Amino acid sequence: MQGYSIGGYLNAVMRRSEKTMLVEGITDKSVLTRLKNDRCSSAGTDLPGVIDVAALLTDDLTKGLGMKDVIKAVLARLAKSPRMLAVASGKFGTLTDREWDGLTLDMELQNPWFAPTQGSPNFVTVGHSVENYFFRLSPIDAFLRQFFSDHLGQRFFNELAARFHLIIGFAVVYSLAMRHIGSIGRADRVISRDMIEWHQGHYISTGRLNAALKARGAHTAQNPYLLINSGVHTYASRYTASEPGHWMCHGHLGEQAIWACVANLAQEQGVPTDVASQIERGLGDVRFRHCVDYLCRDGGQTNAPLDSAIDWLTT
Repeated sequence: MQGYSIGGYLNAVMRRSEKTMLVEGITDKSVLTRLKNDRCSSAGTDLPGVIDVAALLTDDLTKGLGMKDVIKAVLARLAKSPRMLAVASGKFGTLTDREWDGLTLDMELQNPWFAPTQGSPNFVTVGHSVENYFFRLSPIDAFLRQFFSDHLGQRFFNELAARFHLIIGFAVVYSLAMRHIGSIGRADRVISRDMIEWHQGHYISTGRLNAALKARGAHTAQNPYLLINSGVHTYASRYTASEPGHWMCHGHLGEQAIWACVANLAQEQGVPTDVASQIERGLGDVRFRHCVDYLCRDGGQTNAPLDSAIDWLTT
């Protein structure tokens, strides 16, 4: 992969005849590329537009920065040159993860969630990251029916639909709890179906979660599992549907929590341990590609601003 300085990259972008969209990582590029390919299929021709990842920027000014900050550095450089900024406004766009920017989310969930303001050509995901577009019942249901129909009956799918907003609630509270104790990094791939239980109409965590976090060096003085279990009741009292909760989850931790709950439900209904493990952590790349494909095929869902980003890029 060719590396660029910020100035070198912007010069390369300006020399292109087509527009460029700079995104944080390969996941974002994969999603936008799939959406763009679907647009090309509808048009019956290859549409213009280049999608770059921020890892292309490798100079000293970007060394040690996260990919979102790399994109901010590129935009800051543009802002210093009114001439280049004027040219770039019609040729260069970005898509960044919102994360929790602009939100005041605490364990009490007292402050409302709201969608970010969009400003073409610099787009922001509605949820924490691009993965949050997959945290919907339809693609999860379809994936399970496609790959695990030999083990999952309709009773499972009925329960999944009935509990889905509570699964999302657990994922939201788990995400916020890990942020609250400063352990988002240490919590990656910690949560599992054996650390969760269905209790009196809610998914709650067990003491095993504390032990696993402590083994990772996380700060457990605030007793994370009790923090979560209090939070799930607060969440349930404020939200009765999966919207807007699925936008509030951390992209990676939320995904892991959702699939841990789904696997816990499968195990509750007698699915063999090895199958529950596959549901929880297996087929990761296949699952990702399925969910990306579902974004294109599910006409009933809005994918803002991803569709708008592709509109801008290809016209």
